[in-house]
Order: sequence, then C-alpha cells, then structure tokens
Amino acid sequence: MLIADNVGVGKTIEAALIARELLVRGDALRLCVICPSHLCDQWQAELETKFHIHAKVVRTSPWARLERDLPRRDLSVYEHYRHLVITVDFAKRDSRRGAFVAHCPDLVIVDEAHTAKDSGRVGSHEQQQSHELVHAVAKDQSRHLLLLTATPHSGIEGSFSRYWAC
Repeated sequence: MLIADNVGVGKTIEAALIARELLVRGDALRLCVICPSHLCDQWQAELETKFHIHAKVVRTSPWARLERDLPRRDLSVYEHYRHLVITVDFAKRDSRRGAFVAHCPDLVIVDEAHTAKDSGRVGSHEQQQSHELVHAVAKDQSRHLLLLTATPHSGIEGSFSRYWAC
C-alpha cells in the first residue's frame, strides 16, 4: 500500500494504525519501520506512546549492544526482536542487506519511500542501494508493505511508476 499525502497530515499515525490492526488480528506477527536516521527516535516514540508497540532502534551505534543482548548466538537481531525501527542507511548496505531481508518481519513500513524509488540509470549509488533493499523486501508476496511519502510525482508518470518497480 502506498500512502502519499502532504507533510504533516498524519502518514505516521495512519501507518501505525494499520500496523496495530494487523498485529492485533494476528495477520502480522512482527513489524519493522525502515526510515531515515533522523526519524528513528520519533517512530519509536510514536509506536510506544500511542500504540503500545515496543520497538528497538537498529542503527550503527546500538548494534553491538543489541547483539550482546541476544539470548543465543545463533539468532540475529532481526529474528530476536519482534518490532524494529531501522535506519535505511544501516539496512541498505551490501554487507547487511542480505541478513536483514532473510529475517525481515512480515510487516514493513518504509517512511520517505520516494528515496527508494528506481532511479533508472541517473540515480546515486545510495538511492540504488535503497531501491535494492525495498525491492528485495517486496519480493516476498506474503509480506505486508506500507510505503509512505509526502513527495508528489509532479505529473511525471515514469517517476510515479518507479515506486511500483518492486
């Protein structure tokens, strides 16, 4: 599902409402929000305070601690923690993407999804990595995927359709 609306009108709340409903019904068991680093703490706080979803933030600085806290060494952080908020820059790296996709939750919210659209051949390496991450997550047809963006396609149909290149 794509939720595209203006800045500040509540895409985070809309997505969290959908997530909460899927989790309560048992249609999804685990949640991951993929977002820019500067939004991780905001997502974690919103999920916690408004929806009672306790998510761990995954980024470079707390990674070692999260690994140390695992009950068994054969588990990954992505498997063990039920709900995650992960920075896109952390998950998209070639060295981390495979493990993340292999153990990715069954419900994924991608905030600022326009940064992961297929740029064709003109985009940056960073944008291409973001696209590859979301594309890999979307390949699992049983996974629930919510894409959030406040960036309009500006009437350029090719740009808009690149969201769906997943």
